[in-house]
Amino acid sequence: MYTPLIFGIVVWLLLVTGGACARRESSVEEVPMRAPEPLSADENVLQTETRTGEECELEGRYEVDALPAGKRFQGTWLVLDDGRRFVLSYRPDPERFEFLDKRVRVRGRPYQPGSDTQHIRARHLQVTSIALAPGETAWPEPPRTIPAPPLVRRKAELDVAPRWVSLVGRLATAEEVPDEFFGRAVMQMEDETRVVVEPITVNEWQAFVGQVITVTGPLRRRGEDEGPGGFLFELGRPHVICAGVRPGCGMN
Repeated sequence: MYTPLIFGIVVWLLLVTGGACARRESSVEEVPMRAPEPLSADENVLQTETRTGEECELEGRYEVDALPAGKRFQGTWLVLDDGRRFVLSYRPDPERFEFLDKRVRVRGRPYQPGSDTQHIRARHLQVTSIALAPGETAWPEPPRTIPAPPLVRRKAELDVAPRWVSLVGRLATAEEVPDEFFGRAVMQMEDETRVVVEPITVNEWQAFVGQVITVTGPLRRRGEDEGPGGFLFELGRPHVICAGVRPGCGMN
């Protein structure tokens, strides 16, 4: 019989792989992926084999993480219009920098790595072919490096910002979060918009309290019910702090 843990893992695998290329409204036709066979009722071990779906065609924005995260993961992503994200590779691929921040059409096979393969918890896509989407304009000259995120100083810029930004503002607080193992910082921008940054290492941040800093990291809009209240936006990890106003903060 299933234990609660095994049942939860099976449900998650089915959601991630089985629904990866499910037919939805899109500008291109998508071929539905074959859902993986569930674990049989008498199995009491994790699924170790990689599960692969049928080839399908997807269209979206080609993005690369501006900074490496833990274990040097610096993902290359296909971001669909409905918000779904597929990791294409775990490192930047300079041979595909011509697609950076461009709308592309990708053909490939969704897959879910097995438990014996080190991987992040995300949808994966094994790319067969990639090209600029119809109507997209090519770079006059393809970038040789990952472009620096835009400097963001006020809410109007946050509202239209991409996922990666260099946030400029005064560091208001950097404190430990009660009953947690991480800290939280609050930055105040020039129009007094406040942005929460977490998790942080408090000792690293406290030296900058009261100063204007630039922080490069991934931005997201917070849900209405998320605590603490009063913050529309959050900057997460990985992130890099620079004193003053520093375009390209943290970029090599």
